[in-house]
Amino acid sequence: MPAQKIITITGNFHETLQEWGANGYSNNVIFDLGETSKEMQTIGARPLPVLVTGGTLSKAFFDHGIVLRLLGQIPDWLDQPVSVYRSATVLKGSVVVLSNALKNGDPIIVPIELDAVIDRLPTNRIKSVYSKPQSVVDAWDKRGLRIK
Repeated sequence: MPAQKIITITGNFHETLQEWGANGYSNNVIFDLGETSKEMQTIGARPLPVLVTGGTLSKAFFDHGIVLRLLGQIPDWLDQPVSVYRSATVLKGSVVVLSNALKNGDPIIVPIELDAVIDRLPTNRIKSVYSKPQSVVDAWDKRGLRIK
């Protein structure tokens, strides 16, 4: 399989996503959102590039119904997360960022695999983007999974 095309985001991520959508929502692309934010580094994330594949964004858009306008806010959500949780399902190396955005009244979350590799590139990889019922997030709090 050929290496995926890497698109480094230097400006408005939403505009880049609009162009990506207009060109057919290619899965064969990797978006480089820049270095992991200082906010994420305070909870232990290494200062690696944050990468997300076109396939992950396509699934968020087509399967989970997260519109491009919201997906374009991912860099902001990572820079200023509402809260960050240890993963309830992956025991090591993953966190879940809670955004300030809602879909049908439920918070949108961004699971991130820390210290991952995509196309031989070390990264903090965005694994998915979807909404989660507030009751689940409340249960995470009760279980003590909140990091920040």
